[in-house]
Amino acid sequence: RDGLLRSLDMGNQPTVRDHLLALGETPEWVISLGDAIQEITDCSTAIAASRARDLSRSQTSQGLESFTRGWLELDTVEMGDLSPMQRETIRLVIEAITLKIRERVDGSEIPNQTEEAERTP
Repeated sequence: RDGLLRSLDMGNQPTVRDHLLALGETPEWVISLGDAIQEITDCSTAIAASRARDLSRSQTSQGLESFTRGWLELDTVEMGDLSPMQRETIRLVIEAITLKIRERVDGSEIPNQTEEAERTP
């Protein structure tokens, strides 16, 4: 809380860290997740901190933190010298991950074809 008040007193915008620490003891990975949410979505630091805090109660949160950290690392790498095959591989992996995430988050997972075949008379 002191960091939040100090930022406000100095006329600075509070950071994600300031917001999270104002709420109490916060693991470093939750702060990292909040920073990534803020940077990737361009939301306010308060919203990012709130989202990270909320997600930290979920089993998916540390996986998302690793995923966002990976994306932020990729986002800084120059990709102009990739071969056509390397570009295609990256595109295929990202598209597959995106599809699987959408299916799981939306709750519309496509049944495993083996399971579906076993249920069909």
